[in-house]
Amino acid sequence: YRTLAEVAPAPYGALIEADGITVISGSPERFLASSGDRIETRPIKGTRPRTPGGAEELAAADKDAAENGRWRIRERDLHRLDLLGGVAGGLVAQAVLRHKVRKPGFAAGSWLIVTLHLSALLVLLLGPWR
Repeated sequence: YRTLAEVAPAPYGALIEADGITVISGSPERFLASSGDRIETRPIKGTRPRTPGGAEELAAADKDAAENGRWRIRERDLHRLDLLGGVAGGLVAQAVLRHKVRKPGFAAGSWLIVTLHLSALLVLLLGPWR
């Protein structure tokens, strides 16, 4: 552990030895902290739960990229996925992940797509061919 700390110093580190297994780690962020009989966990930046796929997964990946200064998914591509039927997942991602909430134009586009989908559904259900 001391060698690791000398070669790659990090604000947080751990040495765990149990049942003949040794784990050594160093990190710029705290993942675990213990105090008495309590253990606190803090997910490391960029860690996110998996979502079922589609618009939610894409929005989660974009949110992760935004937090870590990486390449972003274009807004028009997110809206294209919404148009293809993923608008419910996109709206969930906006609410749960707080994705694109500072972009009123993006939210307006999402709600326009919701309106288009509902209008198409009404036409299908109540159209003249019924």
